[in-house]
Amino acid sequence: MSTRLPNESHTALSHRKNTLQVLSVESSAANAGSVTRRLSATLLEKLQVLHKHITIEHRDVAKGLPFVNEDWIGANFTASEQRTSNR
Repeated sequence: MSTRLPNESHTALSHRKNTLQVLSVESSAANAGSVTRRLSATLLEKLQVLHKHITIEHRDVAKGLPFVNEDWIGANFTASEQRTSNR
């Protein structure tokens, strides 16, 4: 996916706006074991190395879903007869 505007070169864009702006949106309710959270963290680290001027805004939409948490996710992958009061 390209961020270039039609008929503009990358050089023209970099002179006009020298700060890379990134919006990082996390949505996984699995915090500790989330593969996508690790993957996005790795990607953001690499972007920070490649770009001297970068601004990253973080949003975690999973925090707004109190009924979906790691216990709830674990319960969905646990047989009903093996569930505890937490799962």
